[in-house]
Parts: sequence; C-alpha cells; structure tokens
Amino acid sequence: MTKKEGKAKRIMYIICGVSVAVILFAFVWSKCFAKDDSESLSWNEYVKSSVSEERAAKRDNNLVAASKETKDIIREANADREEAARIEEETANLDIAKYLVVVSDAYPITQEDIDENFEVIDVVNDRGQEKQLEERTWYYYRKLKKYLEKEEGIIVDLDYGYRSIQGQQDIIDELTAEHGSAYALYYAAAPGSSEHHTGLAVDLCLIVDGVVIDENVAMNAQTEIFGMIHAVLPEFGFVLDFPYESWHIRFVGTPEVAKAYYASGMSFEAFAPWYSRNLENADI
Repeated sequence: MTKKEGKAKRIMYIICGVSVAVILFAFVWSKCFAKDDSESLSWNEYVKSSVSEERAAKRDNNLVAASKETKDIIREANADREEAARIEEETANLDIAKYLVVVSDAYPITQEDIDENFEVIDVVNDRGQEKQLEERTWYYYRKLKKYLEKEEGIIVDLDYGYRSIQGQQDIIDELTAEHGSAYALYYAAAPGSSEHHTGLAVDLCLIVDGVVIDENVAMNAQTEIFGMIHAVLPEFGFVLDFPYESWHIRFVGTPEVAKAYYASGMSFEAFAPWYSRNLENADI
C-alpha cells in the first residue's frame, strides 16, 4: 500500500467515526434532553388545556347522570301510570264490604280471620323502615302524602301499618314500659280489636324541620297541621274514626265512600253496616 492510499484510508475511518458519533449524540439527545409537547407549552396554555379537559370530563359525567336520572323519572312515571290504571280498573268491581269491616272491642277478630280475609304487601317508608299495608291503601296513602307535601308543605311518613295479634301485644307492652298501663290502654287497642289487623289503618308521623314527631302526645299537640291533613282525607279515601288519635287514619276503599261517611254524621261502627245495606239494596 502506498503512502497516499494509507492516508486516504485513515481519512475514511475518521469520517466514519465522526458520523457514528453524530448519530449516537442525536439519539441520546432525543431520549434525554428533548422536551415533550406538554413541556413545550407555555404555563398559561398548559393550564387552559388542563381546565378544558377537566370541564369536558365533568360535562360528560353530568350528561351520563342526567340521562340516568331522566330514564329513572320516565320509568317511575310509567310505573305510576300503570298502577293508577290497574287501581282504577279494579274500582269497578271493588268489594266495598272488605273496606268497611268493623274491628273493635265489640267486634274482635282472630289471627286466623286476619290471615284468611286480609292480604297485605311489603312496603318501605321514607326512613327505610319495612312495613306492611293493604295494596290499595298503600296506593292512596302515597297520593295523600304527595298532595300534602306539594300543596300544603306538610311532610308525613308511614309510622305503622298492618300489625298481627302478637304485634299489637308488643305495642301495648312497649307503651306500658315507657308510659304506664293507663297510657297504653288509652292509646292502644287490645289484641284482636285493632284496625291495624286489617292492613287498612295507617298511623302517620310528622317530619317538621327535619325532626320526626311520632310520640302520641306531641302529635296531638300539632293541631294546625293535623287539621289541614284531616280536611283532605276524604279526597283520598281515608277517614278519621278516632278523633282523639290525630295520626290514626282508616282507608275505606274509595273517596266516594269516605265522603259518604262524613256526610252521614254517624260513627264508623254505625256507618259501615248502614252503607253496606244500602249497596246491597241498590244492587237488587
């Protein structure tokens, strides 16, 4: 190899080495020192981008929530309409005698009578407590409740509904322990003589300024509120047959029967058989 050829070869090696070095330097720079897009943004641009993304996410979440809420409202409205249509259809062939049964000290019933003649459904009140009521009674109670809240600003809740014979005894025992036997005998019917055995009786409680009022004496003291409640009872098929118990209302099947009861001026024990006889005579 001549001197000239050796020199050319060395120059070529140098050029190749420099080229490799430049390539390696470019690679290392891109990995270690080059900034990503977010770092190349100014602070204001970065904040604006983050806020926009956050708002978009919230908007999407709100849309999903609103869609679900709308679907729930529509589903509930459809269920209410279906229930109302079924209740209305049943009204034409309603056995009014069932809703006019008298249960009292003079007309007691047994647990066997209760199980055979009265059917109740499981329900849940606003406070999450499980109760039982006759189905039609539950329907009209909810209508009454919605009316009172919307039109009068009065909030009521279902405190007691159906009670078995043993359930009635438990109430008496509880009242006796808390207030004495005289109080218990005044406010609670003897087992077998309570309207609650039918599932047609509703004990209301009041919710005033977020506070539940469910003690008997305290409820009787709420004369103005209960006066407003009692005034609209017949419109929803309920009557107040024990005036000394403001909270205790009794369902009688239809608003027409309730209005007839108030128009008669009779006690419920007198009205029930009288109205039933008139219905029988009208059918003949």
